[in-house]
Amino acid sequence: MEEAGTARPVIANIRDEWHWVRKGLQEILDHNPDVNTIPEDVYHACKSGNAHLWVAPEYFVITTFETDSDNGERVFLLWFAWAKDSGGRHSITANGFFEEVARSQGCAGIEIQTNHQPLIDYSVGQLGYHVRTQILRKDLME
Repeated sequence: MEEAGTARPVIANIRDEWHWVRKGLQEILDHNPDVNTIPEDVYHACKSGNAHLWVAPEYFVITTFETDSDNGERVFLLWFAWAKDSGGRHSITANGFFEEVARSQGCAGIEIQTNHQPLIDYSVGQLGYHVRTQILRKDLME
């Protein structure tokens, strides 16, 4: 039996989980005003099979595949992730699980795109990620 909070995620139907996933997506987007995605974009991506919703009792992750523009390798993108309680305790369990998924799908790597410095620090320090690039932007239009 798995300890509470360590359940492995399973693929889920976005329609069945929308009542709570939408709220989590909106919370993420409210904290990231530079992201131009809306929750309904994510819903559509999952419904069309271009993204996948993974759920566990305490969190969800939306994943998709991308092609690395530099080398053409397939990359597993952890597009959105949300937990009922923040702090990273689900990251250790989910990270190993998603590494298995990425390998099974022939991916050369896993990527997380974020501007949240504590997540970057945690992912680099505890999960084995490295910073590949950072995008700096200066807005010219108001």
